[in-house]
Amino acid sequence: MVQKNSGPCSIQNCNSQGSRFCQFIPLAHKKTQKNGNYKYYIYLKIGQQLCHTHYMRIVEADSNEKLKSQEPKNYSFVEQVTMLTKVLY
Repeated sequence: MVQKNSGPCSIQNCNSQGSRFCQFIPLAHKKTQKNGNYKYYIYLKIGQQLCHTHYMRIVEADSNEKLKSQEPKNYSFVEQVTMLTKVLY
């Protein structure tokens, strides 16, 4: 039987009343070390649970930055027409 992540959040002084929790697994540990957040939460241990808000701020902190760093492409009118033609036909 799979155990449901039901909290509480392991972050000190967290008062989250949310119903979504995530387990701090080895992959999450690697991600926090890679993005530099682990030095602020060295008390976190594998297997502890985090509320969704803290999980996203600590573990997935750089995922939003990756999206922001992608430059939108400026296509010329001819390129846009060519792409549309390919899609429509």
